[in-house]
Amino acid sequence: MLFQYKGQGDYALKDAFLNAYPHFKTKYRRHLIALVPSSQQDDLRRGFNPNEMIVRSFSNHIFTGLYKNSAYKQTSQTDRSQVSQIIKIKDGQRLYNQNVIIFDDVITSGNTIMTCAKVISSYQPKTISIIVMASNQLDKLFK
Repeated sequence: MLFQYKGQGDYALKDAFLNAYPHFKTKYRRHLIALVPSSQQDDLRRGFNPNEMIVRSFSNHIFTGLYKNSAYKQTSQTDRSQVSQIIKIKDGQRLYNQNVIIFDDVITSGNTIMTCAKVISSYQPKTISIIVMASNQLDKLFK
């Protein structure tokens, strides 16, 4: 099924994910959703950012200030810890005293989402939570 979704530029993943969680619209209506940045080249090729499309299905409170300062694709790296040098933030003051949710579609190594959490935490949000659609790393990350 994942291959079929990927053939649709990731957009169909939105429905597969959200149908299982219809309560997101009410549960997270007061949260600021911070998107894990994706590859700008992939977004241009697709014509949209899949994470943003998914989040827009359940929230209008989206923070898009996280970005990559260079063309860096995590899946093509041997040392994925280098992402900590790539993820940057603009307009971070919007995060102050907010309930922030970091959203990503897939966690592979966990380095990207943990880097995003570290960057966001420096702006003193009230809380930081993570929503991810798929991962085989959660047990390793949150022991």
